[in-house]
Amino acid sequence: MIGHKVVCRFILAIIVALLFSGELATANVIDDLNQTEGWEVLVPDPSYGKVEFSNGMIAILRHPSTKMETVAVKKTYQVPFLDNTWIHALIRQPQGAWLGADVYTDIRLNNDLIAEFDVNGEEHWFNNNGRCTAKNLDDSYHIGLAADNREYLTNEKSNFYWTNDVPVSYPPHVQIPYSKWTLYSVKYHVPEDGVPRWHFFVEGSEIVYRDIGHFAPEGQFQNVATVKPHDGNNAVSFTLSILGDGDTYKKEKGYPGAEQRQCFSDVSPFWVDTNQAVHVDTARAEWDLLMVGNGTSGDFDLNTIKALIYAGRVSASTAIVTDMISWQEAQFTCPYVSHDEIRRVHTRKPMQTEAFNFCLERVKNDIYAGYIGTVDAVLTDLISWENAQFNCPFMSEEEQSRVRASPKGSPMFCTKTK
Repeated sequence: MIGHKVVCRFILAIIVALLFSGELATANVIDDLNQTEGWEVLVPDPSYGKVEFSNGMIAILRHPSTKMETVAVKKTYQVPFLDNTWIHALIRQPQGAWLGADVYTDIRLNNDLIAEFDVNGEEHWFNNNGRCTAKNLDDSYHIGLAADNREYLTNEKSNFYWTNDVPVSYPPHVQIPYSKWTLYSVKYHVPEDGVPRWHFFVEGSEIVYRDIGHFAPEGQFQNVATVKPHDGNNAVSFTLSILGDGDTYKKEKGYPGAEQRQCFSDVSPFWVDTNQAVHVDTARAEWDLLMVGNGTSGDFDLNTIKALIYAGRVSASTAIVTDMISWQEAQFTCPYVSHDEIRRVHTRKPMQTEAFNFCLERVKNDIYAGYIGTVDAVLTDLISWENAQFNCPFMSEEEQSRVRASPKGSPMFCTKTK
């Protein structure tokens, strides 16, 4: 197994040489977070918490307090910003999400906010028959949208109040505990209509803008890029932080989130056990790699991406659909990936027909071994009908007919073998 920290050392010299000289050969930032250089630590008082740089991660600790204060770090990179540029942040809260601890990753382009990822501790808790209860799996977070954010900040469009820090659901199939590494991403893209847009993703799946708190009517959210990059180098800034909510959850305050969940404490952050006992302690959040680049042009270092996959930080399919690595370069994972991961690569949008060759030999072997039938493999996007024709001599006429009649098949299926 390749160690994440060991692999990243190779590119650290490149980062130091290029990043801080202000001269970049490509639109590429891969910060393995092993160095403190360039990071501004923002701790208003040591009693609120601290920042740690260790083991290739940044960890922020927020101590319990009655004060609503933020412990943060900030760094700015100078990069060219091209179409299809991705910005990735890998985040976890190893203890889980605590009430009154809001984990922010703010990303700014030339000092304008383009994305705010807020893993709000509240989203991990719900009211279970009048009891403050933790979720087993997490499926939502808060997001600040680039769309219309400039107008919001300058108060030019008050009707877009809700574009800032809105609770939204993860994509339907994404449920992952906040305690596990989660990839949050934003992508800049100029489609055929020529209107630049920002797109937001969790684990490589795009966010559908539906707010949980009903701040906005359905359809109000936009991802039109009112904040756009300019030619040449652009300043991309990351601010990583934990906001402590202080005494917001004090029962006498009447805070709606606390009342709704029946979660109360005079001090934040805190958590509640199954006996409804309140435990006040230090919350911790960790950031691994921060990345900016146009993966389709080969900006991302392959050894770094492979190390992330080996270490279980990022799945192979997520790395492929976020353009960190091509499906061809990711074939080393084929002995280990699930069928669902293979399908995800096969069905990524925009559809790339050749992507159906990802893990083709593995799929053929699974069909040979009887782990899945040929018809089911075709109809569930595990193999294309063209690639499935290797098995025609062993299929019944009824099986072949099912593939011919399916929209995912073809009337030509198995006809050349007769």
